[in-house]
Amino acid sequence: MSYAVVLLARIEDEWRTVVLFDCTHGERNDRHRYSFDGVKGPAVIFHHGSPSEAMNDAIALIKADHERMIERWRR
Repeated sequence: MSYAVVLLARIEDEWRTVVLFDCTHGERNDRHRYSFDGVKGPAVIFHHGSPSEAMNDAIALIKADHERMIERWRR
């Protein structure tokens, strides 16, 4: 099983990636932060549970905190 949860922001009619949560690196549940310029940051372990648990937590985190995440990404 694998997943990817992505937070995108629309800047000047273009969708840009803010943060990516995934489990595409083996059994790890990672988070990748992107710079405002589109550079993908290194994988950081986000969650130590199952992929299903991590995916649900990533979705909940984005729903609850997307404004702060986007504001931080803009800096």
